[in-house]
Amino acid sequence: MDRRDFLKTTGAAAVAGSAATASARGADEEAAAQQPAPAALAGTRLLRLAAEPGTVSPGLGPERLAKRIETATGGRYRIEMVSSRADAELTYGCAGRHASLHRAFAFFAGLPFAQGLDAADHHAWLAVGGGEMLLEELAAQFGLKPLIAGHTGASIGVWASARLESAADLAGATLHVSGLAADVMRTFGAQPVELPPLQLKAALADGRVRAAEWLGPLSAVSPDLGPLAQRVYEPGFQRGGAVLSLDLRKPLWDAMSPADQAVLAACAAQEYSLSLADARAHALVASQVAAPAKWPVRLGLSDGLTDALDRACAEILEAVAASDPDGRRIYDSYQAFRALMHDDVLI
Repeated sequence: MDRRDFLKTTGAAAVAGSAATASARGADEEAAAQQPAPAALAGTRLLRLAAEPGTVSPGLGPERLAKRIETATGGRYRIEMVSSRADAELTYGCAGRHASLHRAFAFFAGLPFAQGLDAADHHAWLAVGGGEMLLEELAAQFGLKPLIAGHTGASIGVWASARLESAADLAGATLHVSGLAADVMRTFGAQPVELPPLQLKAALADGRVRAAEWLGPLSAVSPDLGPLAQRVYEPGFQRGGAVLSLDLRKPLWDAMSPADQAVLAACAAQEYSLSLADARAHALVASQVAAPAKWPVRLGLSDGLTDALDRACAEILEAVAASDPDGRRIYDSYQAFRALMHDDVLI
């Protein structure tokens, strides 16, 4: 049975479908969530939300979160999806997307290679280890209020159209990779790019990119239910996946009542939980879908290349720590928590 037939004719289709519509806890909530608040409702405020393209599949993430906020606030807030961040009061995407403002934002998205933690341990640092407070302090300097609001799930690997055997194979190579992993690749002479997910298979096939890591709740199953390339290197660069955040303009957040702030924070937290469930469900579907025995070939990165990438990542993080007091405080907090989790810290 091929991958298409499996999803059409077995219980895996139900898993995939339920994961994509997991926003409702009951029929009443689902029905209410689909109804826009009346435009003339007294006290209604319209907010515009811009999401990073390719972050999640349609209907998940920001769209599901927007519906939940509208419902939970009884229509006091209406959320309109827009394409331009410049026009938006709210943005949704990788928690490290503001790295151009300060490189330490990368810590809150989750780090690549050996420096990273899995989703549960990373969330423990954010929630009770001081990470989220540090994120709020850093973001406030740039007029933002972040809410942890999603997760891509763990990486399933790096799709490659050519072998990645050594650091020399990265020199001059165009790679689809983002975040701090992209900075690491630049140190080896690679050229990181970010393409829309639907273009990745063609880009790998025609040589526009040599390798690609695609993070997201549907990354386990490509858009046409087929592999993206002949090879997949496991476990990937961003092994633990990436945290997603809903960021509000801070004056907007500060003007909200404590009750509305609590409602938005609760909606974001529920979306975080649901996004992990999405990723888990789709990974289970992918694990059951039959694929040709030799397609794709599953490989591991060599020890030499892995060590080189780990070292380069550690050096970049040390540079972030040395850049200013914010970088040092965030670095020290993260590494202390890693040590608490009995992780090896690269020096």
